[in-house]
Amino acid sequence: MQPSLYLEIFQSFYHSEATSKKTIYDFEDTAIDPIWEKQQKKTFTAWCNLHLKKVNAEIESIENDFRNGLKLLLLLEVISDEKLPKPERGKMRVHQIANVNKALDFIKSKGVRLVSIGAEEIVDGNVKMTLGMIWTIILRFAIQDIQVGSVHRRLPQCSHGLAFCALIHRYHPDLIDLKSLKSSDPIKNLNVAFTVAEEQLGIPKMLDPEDMVSSVKPDDRSVMAYVSCYYHSFAGTLKVRLSYQIVAFCFTSPANVATSRICKALELSQMSDQLCEEYDTIFSNLTDWIKKKKVDFEKREPNSSMAEAEAMLHALRQYRAEEKPLKIEEKARLETTFRTLQTRLRLNNRPAYLPKEGMLIADVILLWKQLETCERQYEEWLVSELKRTQNLDHLIRRFNVKCTTFEAWAEGKEESLKSTDYKSGNLAEVRPMLKKLEAFESDLTAQNERIMRIEAIQLVPSLLQVNITVDEVGDDLCFSCNSPTSCRFSLLKTSFFFPPLSSIQELDDAWQMILGLARERQNTLEVEKQKQMKNDEIRRKFADHAGSLNAWLEDAQGRLNAVALGDQGSLEEQVAKLTAIEAEMTEKRPSLADLEECHQQLQHAFVFENTFSSVTIETLRTTWNQLLTDLKFTINEVQNQILTRDSKGLSASQLEDLRRCFNHFDKDKSGKLDQSEFTSLLVSIGHTIGAEDNKLMMELDPNHLGYITFDVFVDYMTRELTDMDTSDQLRQSFRTLCGDKGYLTAEDLRRELPAAQAEYCISKMKPLAGPQGDNGALNFENFVILIYGTK
Repeated sequence: MQPSLYLEIFQSFYHSEATSKKTIYDFEDTAIDPIWEKQQKKTFTAWCNLHLKKVNAEIESIENDFRNGLKLLLLLEVISDEKLPKPERGKMRVHQIANVNKALDFIKSKGVRLVSIGAEEIVDGNVKMTLGMIWTIILRFAIQDIQVGSVHRRLPQCSHGLAFCALIHRYHPDLIDLKSLKSSDPIKNLNVAFTVAEEQLGIPKMLDPEDMVSSVKPDDRSVMAYVSCYYHSFAGTLKVRLSYQIVAFCFTSPANVATSRICKALELSQMSDQLCEEYDTIFSNLTDWIKKKKVDFEKREPNSSMAEAEAMLHALRQYRAEEKPLKIEEKARLETTFRTLQTRLRLNNRPAYLPKEGMLIADVILLWKQLETCERQYEEWLVSELKRTQNLDHLIRRFNVKCTTFEAWAEGKEESLKSTDYKSGNLAEVRPMLKKLEAFESDLTAQNERIMRIEAIQLVPSLLQVNITVDEVGDDLCFSCNSPTSCRFSLLKTSFFFPPLSSIQELDDAWQMILGLARERQNTLEVEKQKQMKNDEIRRKFADHAGSLNAWLEDAQGRLNAVALGDQGSLEEQVAKLTAIEAEMTEKRPSLADLEECHQQLQHAFVFENTFSSVTIETLRTTWNQLLTDLKFTINEVQNQILTRDSKGLSASQLEDLRRCFNHFDKDKSGKLDQSEFTSLLVSIGHTIGAEDNKLMMELDPNHLGYITFDVFVDYMTRELTDMDTSDQLRQSFRTLCGDKGYLTAEDLRRELPAAQAEYCISKMKPLAGPQGDNGALNFENFVILIYGTK
């Protein structure tokens, strides 16, 4: 019999929690068959001892040796490679419960919710609860990360033993001769497999051949625990990716194998298409928004009033507080989508996604920088407009007050000067009129300075439209004075700017005016003092909060950089640390909002410098947005590393070795390797420098960014050792579906594939040219090239 008959490795046929990877385990109502209980005790004891022997410890009775919690804590430390809390050394029941609780708390910290399993049951030696607890440990630390292959049909049994023999033969063909084994002698087959596994692979015997054969269905938990040891043995020694399956006793038809392979390839292609569409949609929406905002920020229409300038500045603040943060999140989501897409394609031997011209990440980054520049220049223009309109508003108020005062003084003067009442008077009546006119001329000379001040305000270009009133008043008054009796008035108006003080009364009037001005100035200065004290208070508040937030931002950036360099424990621990930073950012966001409010108050008061702080709101905004972007980027990168690690079957120590190698050649600690650094790394691992290096760099960096990241490096280092689907395999699978007729039709696809995937193929495959095309044949060859990017 050929080995290929048994190489459907680990095709899951047990409907157990192992295949569904549940994280909630409830054993309260679970009844255990006595035979299964016996199998579980033997298997779980052997599994625990397999790990405990690494620290020179072992157990004999699984329900008794874990009661004090000491060996349970030791077991968890070994399998998790983490340090657990120090156990209580007392022998009293309270100490034992405390130790077991520490172990259960650790299991819960790994995302496992334990229902009905309490420390008291373990301490009391409850067999069912103890077995349930050990099963959750096996499931979490030995089985959960194993990928489950697609299941086409449920296979009845593996008790004939050929499954385990074929599994060993697949990776160590020199250890077992499959041709010498027969399915009619299952006990011999199982003994051969178990003995070879124990002596050659270091996997202890956990199952009894007799129990496997005599049971209608062996205990699935025991079998899963035992098979998981095979997985970790092969994954650790050969660095291969396995699917968690059981060898089928009966032959799986080529059509089923082909269908399985095609479905897997199509599932990835459909997911990639969705990510491509999502990327294009986000990119288009984001760039359209950026271009629209740039146009808005480049407008420079002068404001007609201070209220209008203040409204525009308020709109800019609202944009920064409400609209822009959403777009920053969208920009980060765009980069995350792009990286996730490239990682999935790379891990599955697919060509990298190349966006259309002008739709690269670099194009978005360039547009975003241009938007930031336009926004900054727009704010500077708005502030200058606010200053200008405030000055104009002040001048307009002064102009109106002076015009109103002058018009009140001039009211009735024209009628008095044009009066001819002197014609009917005598000498005694004319003399008082002359005295009255002389007094008016003196008063008019005093008003000359006020007219000059009003005319000075006229020199402001923006106020020219309101100066007609002043000119008309001045012209009318001068015209009224063009008479023989008022020639002296005209001379005074044009010759004297500061009338002489000719009497004690005038001196007293001037003194009183000075006193009034002094009091007015004192009041004005007091108001200004209070204003400046309030401004200083706002400055100090801004300085205190800005210093605190800036220190936190620097600390958070440092912690983020440390995680990015891989110096913060396992990948799961790195994700936890990054999530913690993300939570802190959420807590700190109100602080940034308070600083924005302080900045708005200072701008409203026309305070543009803060001597108490070297940190500006622009610096804080930039640093905050950069931290947010870097955080999203790093979280996505670590998650991609987890995906790479799990898909490649790498252990934590292997990944750490790769990280140390990467960091050694990352001279600038940027978390990236440029071409010279990557070339140095290749030389260190035995590669010869040549033209192929540039070709390799172009392959690993299809978007010409000039560097490669850690997850790309890991993928490259493990690619040749990974068993992955190829274009030839997919092409052969389609040929299998063609059958004897030699070509593939839509009916074939609909019959063999799930409906969604069949329609996906039909929409992508073009009709085949020639006579076969007349029969509805589809060109699957070009479809394969489309998916894999190569012939």
